[in-house]
Amino acid sequence: MNRLFAKIFLWFWATTITVVVATAIATMQFNRSFGIDPLRAHFQRTQSAYAEAAGSILDTQGLDELRIWMQELQGPGGAPGQLQLLDDGGRAVFGAAAAADITAVLSARDNGVATPAMLDDVFFDPIYGLDGERYWFVSDMRRSHRRGAHITRVLRIGPHAPGVGGFRLGVAVLVSGIVCYGLARYLTKPIGRLQAASAQIAGGNFTVRVDDGRRRDELGDLGRDFDRMAAHLERLNTSQQQLLRDVSHELRSPLARLQVAVGLARQRSGDSVKVELDRIEQEAEALEELIGQLLSVARIESSTARLRHEEVSIDELIRTVARDASFEGIDGSKMVDINGTSNAVVSGDRAMLKSALENVVRNALRHTPEHTAIEITVKKHCAGRQVMILVRDFGPGVPEELIGELFKPFVRVDYARDRGSGGSGIGLAIADAAVRRHGGAIKASNHPAGGLCVEIFLPCG
Repeated sequence: MNRLFAKIFLWFWATTITVVVATAIATMQFNRSFGIDPLRAHFQRTQSAYAEAAGSILDTQGLDELRIWMQELQGPGGAPGQLQLLDDGGRAVFGAAAAADITAVLSARDNGVATPAMLDDVFFDPIYGLDGERYWFVSDMRRSHRRGAHITRVLRIGPHAPGVGGFRLGVAVLVSGIVCYGLARYLTKPIGRLQAASAQIAGGNFTVRVDDGRRRDELGDLGRDFDRMAAHLERLNTSQQQLLRDVSHELRSPLARLQVAVGLARQRSGDSVKVELDRIEQEAEALEELIGQLLSVARIESSTARLRHEEVSIDELIRTVARDASFEGIDGSKMVDINGTSNAVVSGDRAMLKSALENVVRNALRHTPEHTAIEITVKKHCAGRQVMILVRDFGPGVPEELIGELFKPFVRVDYARDRGSGGSGIGLAIADAAVRRHGGAIKASNHPAGGLCVEIFLPCG
């Protein structure tokens, strides 16, 4: 999940930085091609043309007509800048009074000046009237384009403002990083919830849901589809558990009647059919054991079943199970070896935990060869927050394609299909259900040197 978030964040950020840098380069290139100097030259040429027209009107029609023309020229769509007509002493003939810096320029001029001039976005051009008197045609760009000039200075990235362009670029990268981080979180957060919910479903919790109803995009649709799938799996799981309970209970009554009938048959028949009756009784006992195991699975997996909470010493529980298993394996010279101690205490149902460990150990004892000892290794795990119990046998192991199916009811590998060696295939399912009810996990794997390893992880105090 973290890798996906990093990829989305870096992709967005790299794209944003690329756009910012490209914009900065384009702006610099624009300033070089159409920047201040070319714009000033264009403005000067335009104003020279207006000044030439103003001189012609002044020379032929007089000062009043020139004022009317300049008034019309000053309107919308006319000449840029604030137009002024000043006499040779700097007094305003048309427009606002001359600024002090313009008056200073006119006062300091040479008497022979007769060409246009530019000073800080102010255009000066002398024009002459009917009697040869001189006026100054002035266009002040500073008054009408201060905001535009400010924007130009803000957007300008280049040597005119050393360090400023880099600072702005850094701010743009920082802001884009924050925005991209939020966008990446917005996209990956629902995916993270889906990942966590999938892990819970894989662990057997079918009640988990992810849709909060706030999203209306494709990720929201995916969350709602996931919830429908989880609800369907929950119904199937509940139906399966209910079926196990119902079948087990329904089989108990005819089984009890069968055992009573066997007892009556023994009394009336004598020894003539003793072998057949013994076989019937043996199968009835096996069926009774199978029904009991089915009921155990259904009871443990039922969410309504209450657990007894008591302090259970794992080391003492392992010693008890190992002692019973060693006694059961005496006929085949099979023993149980315990490696290590954990001093771990688990809060839970002691009988259920003992049943889980017994089923795992008995399964190992059933499949390990004669004159061997199964190994039980116990130690603290995850910085003491969990205890790990590893049970290993020295049998032929399990085909890799069946490893993930071992903890389902009635699953047995091919070589163990006969009931004498393979059991009913429910023991590991009981162990799995009991461990999950205590917030733990169980998994199986083939040992590199041979045999099957079953690992149990339980939270401990």
